[in-house]
Amino acid sequence: MLGSLIRFCGFNGLKAPPAPVKKVRTAASPPSPPFVKVDESFEELEARSRARAEAQRPFDEAKEFATAVRRIAKSHGLAPDRGRPVGGVDFLTAGPAVSEYVRACAIAKHGFRVLGDSEIDNQTRVLAYAADLKERALTDIDAWTEAMAVLRTQTARAVAVGDRVPEPLHVPPAVEKEITRRALEKARALARGGSRGTRSSSSSGSGGGPEATPEKTGVEETQAPTAK
Repeated sequence: MLGSLIRFCGFNGLKAPPAPVKKVRTAASPPSPPFVKVDESFEELEARSRARAEAQRPFDEAKEFATAVRRIAKSHGLAPDRGRPVGGVDFLTAGPAVSEYVRACAIAKHGFRVLGDSEIDNQTRVLAYAADLKERALTDIDAWTEAMAVLRTQTARAVAVGDRVPEPLHVPPAVEKEITRRALEKARALARGGSRGTRSSSSSGSGGGPEATPEKTGVEETQAPTAK
């Protein structure tokens, strides 16, 4: 009642001062990048991007190849045992010739080099390693020949004692052809050497010396009289 009377008389009392407005500091938005006019068309930019990808592809493939070879070599005890184990995709990446060549080097106990972690990102070294290994897999005939000889011995021993026969090497056709050529060449050389030795022994036994005369037995030969 008193409050209503006071308000009726026009006395509303003192109003509380308004609360100060807090200024909220907002982070300044980054300036928008300046508009750069591109002279190349979309097709030209796309073509340049494809060209860069094509230029990078040989290194990417060689790196995958070298990594797969390292895992295959590890499975044969020719590389440090680290990283994930070998898988079917590694044999596909390395290819059948190189995969079997790594195994041939392990069987023949030939030295085999893999790229380390510090080399696997070196483009020049990786490309050179991949090209050299693919060539050696088809030209290192000694490693293939020695591995095949070791496998023949292991197979004969396994058959004799009833053990499991080791899996044969899958030799590339180019390597088989060269091994056959060398074997034929060696056989011809042995045949030529044998024929020369036969001719030499026969000539030393029958030719060149004075004709032998029969020994006298102490009884003179007389000519039988002719009938008249």
